[in-house]
Amino acid sequence: MGIYNSAPVKPRPEVFALMRNAHEVIRGASRDLAAALVLSDTVDKRTAVAQFRELWAPFIKFMQLHMKMEEGSGEAEGVFKMLDRLAKGSANNAGLHAEHSPIAGLERSVERALGPFGTHADLADRFRIFSEVNEAHLTVEQEAMMPAIKKLSEEGTDMRALMRQSAFAALSADETDFFVDYAVRTLEKHAEGHPRARVFVHALQAIAQDEAEWQRTHRIVQAALSAEAYAQVSAELVDMGAWGEGAYPPGQGPLMNAAGRGFCFSQI
Repeated sequence: MGIYNSAPVKPRPEVFALMRNAHEVIRGASRDLAAALVLSDTVDKRTAVAQFRELWAPFIKFMQLHMKMEEGSGEAEGVFKMLDRLAKGSANNAGLHAEHSPIAGLERSVERALGPFGTHADLADRFRIFSEVNEAHLTVEQEAMMPAIKKLSEEGTDMRALMRQSAFAALSADETDFFVDYAVRTLEKHAEGHPRARVFVHALQAIAQDEAEWQRTHRIVQAALSAEAYAQVSAELVDMGAWGEGAYPPGQGPLMNAAGRGFCFSQI
């Protein structure tokens, strides 16, 4: 065998994937919303609007929770202020603090089209505008945040503590449960050849404060994933049911798949 170990290399967690892959949740759910509005022989305008309305409410709830984690709430300073404090004002320099207000306005525009006087055509047009602006917004955030996060990680910053204190502390327990469930379901559906659900779940395992917290999250993850996806995620992680001993400590190294290849931030 020489100097190489034939055992598969287990992935190491990258905790900021919880924020980065939330963008993939939003993108995937946006595609589902657009698909709901497509008319066909079996889907008329009324049915399409009803399908859209059913998907819109949880989508907006997830969006708002994600923004809450970025902006901060209560004792959580939020990711933007954390980056300003630790990464030379990177969020402020990129104008991130002003990014959410236009998105909120476009959300309200879509909701007006869902009202009693809205039409399918109007709703489709307003959602198209919302989606285009929101995609540009996600790109701006990633271009500003990911280099700063990568640098902090390489410098040995405790990313686990930052994720817990700056982002997840903004959410209540019930909000966290919803956030995890919605994210995991959507990431499995919209994997697009990337291990998005696994990366997200592994990060959740890494930031858990104690075994009780991880077991609560673990139950949500197991219920949200298909049996096949859960088996795949379990096989790739150190110990899906474990917290602490037996699991990798929060690591700052690259994510690795079973073949030992790294995943860059843009791929996860």
